[in-house]
Amino acid sequence: MVPGKRLLREVLRRRGSAHAIGMVADQVPTSSPGRVWLRFFGRETAFFPGPAEIARAGHYSVYFLALRRVRRGYYETRFEPLAAAGEDLDVPTLIGRYAARVEALVREHPEDWAWTHRRWKLEPPAKVAAAS
Repeated sequence: MVPGKRLLREVLRRRGSAHAIGMVADQVPTSSPGRVWLRFFGRETAFFPGPAEIARAGHYSVYFLALRRVRRGYYETRFEPLAAAGEDLDVPTLIGRYAARVEALVREHPEDWAWTHRRWKLEPPAKVAAAS
């Protein structure tokens, strides 16, 4: 476990060794000043830029872990590629791929999505809201 504020430095320090990075975070970047705003379920929504920034800095491939409940206590998981190692994507594009995959998965299996977490706690800045 590595605290978020030290994550990029630690990941880059270990870049030469084989490893996998799994990231779990709160769903709304309330404490992150550098948010990425994207359309998600028809609304402007804030996302953490960190995972995409780390993938770019380390030239890592990026996978989405699709998790689906089969029945109580049983799940299927699938790793789906979002970006190849070294693929030169800007942060909003990579996060956009992630957001699109999450939205598609929720539309396929809405019963598996936790709707109680208030995904839209933050209001977009005026310039983002005006663009949509």
